[in-house]
Amino acid sequence: AGGLVGMATNSRIATSLSISGEIIGLNSASGFAGVGAGTSSIDSSYAMRLAFSGAAPSGFITTAADADITLRNSYYVSTNEDKLWMGGSIPQIDNSYWDSNYSAAAINANARTSEQLQVGLSSSGDFSGDFLDWGEGWCNPATGEFTRVRDIAESGGYDDNPAWDLGDATQYPTTRCIEDFPDELQLELMELFFGQS
Repeated sequence: AGGLVGMATNSRIATSLSISGEIIGLNSASGFAGVGAGTSSIDSSYAMRLAFSGAAPSGFITTAADADITLRNSYYVSTNEDKLWMGGSIPQIDNSYWDSNYSAAAINANARTSEQLQVGLSSSGDFSGDFLDWGEGWCNPATGEFTRVRDIAESGGYDDNPAWDLGDATQYPTTRCIEDFPDELQLELMELFFGQS
């Protein structure tokens, strides 16, 4: 079971979000995809989950034995899980993190505190530090189309609309790519989420 899909085979999940209560899966339970197979990726997305129940719980994805999975520029918050992934193959993890404030698990290289995830832009208005690469992705505000190619964003006139809004030092990052779900609604949903946790 996954927050978005049960199984992702040769799939790309980008600029997506999943915020809810408990994910229950008999074999696996993950924030985005219950099972990831083939060549698949999760890019510029986030998940918030109160709890997972399953044989192989993980924050983003449970991988098949021969899968080629990439996690990039994404994060998750969960009250009972510490792993970005679980399964038979090791994914490539680029600039993706989990919130260590909400789990008692051992700290690893992908762990960040809530404060480290809620940094906002730098004083000069740029993406920096852990989030430097997060500025290398743009969304067409009219269609939600996402690209990592600056030339495409420039030719489409939306190179001034990065996929991520880092907010301020009290807010988690939000996505700018969902036309009918703007930042303020995402932040309201987060407030409801943390009111339950």
